[in-house]
Amino acid sequence: AGGHLGVVLHDIIAEEHPEFFRSRDSRNFSRWLRHIAFVDGIFAVSKATEDEFKHWKCQADIFSKAQIGIFHLGADFKESSAMESALLPSELLARPSFLQVSTLEPRKGYAQLIDAFDHLWLTGTDVNLVIVGRRGWMVSNLVRRIKHHPALNKKLFWFSHATDAELAALYNQSTGVVVASEAEGFGLSVVEGLWYKKPVIARDIPVFREIGGDNLVYFFGKDPEAIAEAVSLVLQSPAKFATKTIKAISWSESFSEFSYLLKQFSSHFDK
Repeated sequence: AGGHLGVVLHDIIAEEHPEFFRSRDSRNFSRWLRHIAFVDGIFAVSKATEDEFKHWKCQADIFSKAQIGIFHLGADFKESSAMESALLPSELLARPSFLQVSTLEPRKGYAQLIDAFDHLWLTGTDVNLVIVGRRGWMVSNLVRRIKHHPALNKKLFWFSHATDAELAALYNQSTGVVVASEAEGFGLSVVEGLWYKKPVIARDIPVFREIGGDNLVYFFGKDPEAIAEAVSLVLQSPAKFATKTIKAISWSESFSEFSYLLKQFSSHFDK
């Protein structure tokens, strides 16, 4: 009918890392990915996602004429009131807290994260680990571990259905944010941590370098000590690692970037 089709592409993780997903889901994603290769425009949420898509096209020997552009996601929260602190348990407020915000799923690095805090607690570090995220897939053992952990609701906290007010209060109260994910298309919690001007500890993967540059505290590898050492470093001087040199874009600015891409997309086909 003369129209054009564009797709927002968040990531191709299910294609690159099928081990993180149920077999059925990774197969369905693979079929879907081969369909979107032939749409008119693809709007990736990061340069890393764009690069991964282009690399996949070459490997899969797929020729596509799709116009490709990128835009970044945003973050902005309403200014939280002092009353929001009352939403949090007193045990959580009693000591420094490090926060990870993400669905519980295999790629998010939770096993390593909890191992790291087990190591910190064993060596006498008085600190909280706070998890915010719903239960995802293939995490029965992880959920069982959290629910039966001796530190649960003492130094380990899981908010599986956090409200916006609780999330804002947790970001405000946190000493730092951890993003242990092994694969991301963007990493919204990185941007949210930057928005709150918190130290952000992140795994050293390309998309986090793209978003955070030198403003994040990076860790390498899958040993618990890698995260534990980064947490200890931030605990020594949180203000030193607090983000002051980078401004996270708002959702309004994110949409402006997307609108600009749409105009470029339209003008290409109007020629």
